Amino acid sequence: MKLAVDARTIFRAERRGTGKNLIDLVRHVAALRPGWEIVLFHRRDGVENPLADLPNVRACPIEMPGDRWDLWQQVRLPWAAWRAGADVLHCPANTAPRRCPVRRVLTIHDLIPMDRRFNPDGAEAWAAEVTRAARGAAAILTPSAFTAELVQRVLGVPADKITVNWWAPDAACRRITDDGALTAVRAKYGLDAEGRWVLAFGGADPRKNTSGLLDAWAAIDRPVRAGWSLLVVGLGPEDRQRFERRTVALDIAGRCRLEGFADEADLPALISAADVMAYPSLSEGFGLPIVDAFVCGTAVLTSRTTSMPEIAGEAAELVDPDDTGDIARGLAALMAEPERRARCAASGLERAKLFSWDATARRAIEVFQRVAGEDGAGGDQKDIT
Repeated sequence: MKLAVDARTIFRAERRGTGKNLIDLVRHVAALRPGWEIVLFHRRDGVENPLADLPNVRACPIEMPGDRWDLWQQVRLPWAAWRAGADVLHCPANTAPRRCPVRRVLTIHDLIPMDRRFNPDGAEAWAAEVTRAARGAAAILTPSAFTAELVQRVLGVPADKITVNWWAPDAACRRITDDGALTAVRAKYGLDAEGRWVLAFGGADPRKNTSGLLDAWAAIDRPVRAGWSLLVVGLGPEDRQRFERRTVALDIAGRCRLEGFADEADLPALISAADVMAYPSLSEGFGLPIVDAFVCGTAVLTSRTTSMPEIAGEAAELVDPDDTGDIARGLAALMAEPERRARCAASGLERAKLFSWDATARRAIEVFQRVAGEDGAGGDQKDIT
């Protein structure tokens, strides 16, 4: 079997969760189906291929000048997949070609761009695009039951067309206990060697709730904050400057560090060294940092809305992300009570066992095979039962 993949998210210079997850999915599918050929179509020639070591995976750059009418996705991608002889085209990032001679499996991570709070100018256009993609796909993968229910109810997609396929922690994520590695990452990000700290993954996107987190940090009583720092990573230069001005206005600049994108190689130690990972997002389709923190043994604070309680279960401190006071309460409780942090961390390590890339890849393989009209075909395959 030949599987084509829209791999643009893999070949971005700064990968977000979608790109990292696609790398892990392809790697595990390739291992479980060594007889399959997987072709990664992308737009950035010259960017390092993180899957170059896999003999049954090849990258195929397709460049074109400009893309005013989304011609890369609508014309070049389906033509390339058909010309390559693909049995299935996997579109892993919410949208897909409107017309395609190859059967499509679409991953819909969330319907957040349909929410006018976060996409006031483009919600209607995006809704039309994702609805077309969903109805034209042979099958749909979603990373949570929360997203699956929305796809069924809002987009009018039959339930039997949707497979819930939880993501798993970043394959590189693991609990780091080496004192040298932990000390090095603290020094690199300007954190006190002896102090405690809260790690947050921020962003310019309002749904990431960076402003709400900073307001909550300022609302925590000073005695509770004493000896603690807040580190927010993932901010672009302009956003970093804007939020830095906010920390000055809130009088928290001295114990709050704002940084750009953290190096992927730093993340295991960075998460492991943190005492708390704060993720009070306003809306998610999964919430990858939650499970990354679980596997690193770090206590988690996250939202009790959208997909996040489904993923966190009872292993995290859950708060109302729209309520600054509730975020402050949850953070203060974790910061002030070592036993509470320890319980959260232990529960997270246990819950992390529910999330496996091997299991995620097996479910995806079943969908790809069904769409291709196969019954376990592919040659040299490994048992997926």
